[in-house]
Formats: sequence, C-alpha cells, structure tokens
Amino acid sequence: MSTLLFYHFSDLHFRVKDEFDRKVVLNALWSDVRDQMKFGHVPDFVAVTGDIAFSGQVDEYKRAEEEFFIPLLDITNLQRCDLFIIPGNHDVDLSILKDLNASRISSLQDRDQVNDFISQSRTLARYLAPFEAYHSFVSKLCGLNDSINISYCRFVDRKVPRVAIIGLNTAWTSGYDLPQRNPTEQGGLIVGERQILDAP
Repeated sequence: MSTLLFYHFSDLHFRVKDEFDRKVVLNALWSDVRDQMKFGHVPDFVAVTGDIAFSGQVDEYKRAEEEFFIPLLDITNLQRCDLFIIPGNHDVDLSILKDLNASRISSLQDRDQVNDFISQSRTLARYLAPFEAYHSFVSKLCGLNDSINISYCRFVDRKVPRVAIIGLNTAWTSGYDLPQRNPTEQGGLIVGERQILDAP
C-alpha cells in the first residue's frame, strides 16, 4: 500500500499590516519545507485548516495568496487542486454577520434542528454571507466551487487506493454567540450530520 504524505498548516492570520516581520517567519518555513523535501518528505497534498485571514477581508486573502500559497505551491511542485482548505472563525467577516439574525443560529439545539437548517439552501446561503471574501479567495485560488458549501468531499488521486478528503466548515455558526457570554466559543460551534452526508 502506498504512503500518503501531506503538510498541514493552520491559523495563518494574515493581516494587511502585521505587528511583526512575517518574512522572517515565512523564510524560515520555506527553508524547512525545502529541507523536508530533500529528506524525501514530498507532500501529496496540503491541508490548511482555518484562519487564513485575520478578519475575513479581501486584502488579507490577497496577501495570503501572494506571500504564502503561491510560494508554497512553487516549492512543493503541487497544483492548486492539491490544496484542501477550510475556514476558521477568523475567516468570518463580522461586519456582514452583524446584519443577520443571531437568534436563528443560537436557537439550533439538537440534531434535527441543525439538519433541517442545513437542508434549507436559501437560508443557509444567507448565513454563509460572512464568508464571501473567503469563498471568493478559495474559488479563485483552487479553481473550485466547493468552497461555497459548508462541507466538501474530494479525492487525492496520486496514490492507490484513492483517498477521500472531507472538508468540514466548523465555523459556519461562529460569531453569533455574544462574546461576553462565550468569548472562546467553546461548545458553541456546530458540525451538522448533514455536512458529512451531503458533502458534494
């Protein structure tokens, strides 16, 4: 059986302006990636699991693409379709979220309610509006439309047998709980059963 190897990154938190010299960190990272590949640790794909941006803004994703994703693809010789990306709570644009009905999300208390809500595509689309910049970024970067969903299923075809990767947006309910009541959102985020069953 073939070995499947991937690189995993999370919490990039790209801002328009940083409080530190990000190039120092990224240059060290690229040096390490090159060393890992020299040792034979060549990735079949890359997973980036949440918080690409700091506040879900277009300019933050542009910077992430230019300074992180394009150099990463160049160094690893991977294709854009080899990126498996999901959003985090920092990929939520809170300026859009404030126009939505928070109680509609906080009222989801059990499996049936969550599954029913997820199955209402027009309603769900409205509550995914705070991910607009994220969705646009991933669609353009990877050439895929699965970023507009709260889950996806794609295959890694480089190895036999093929491996299915399921990406789950666990941040789709992020920000609706009052920060003063639950600042960490612990226990406040939802992964719906339908996200897995209906992953396109």
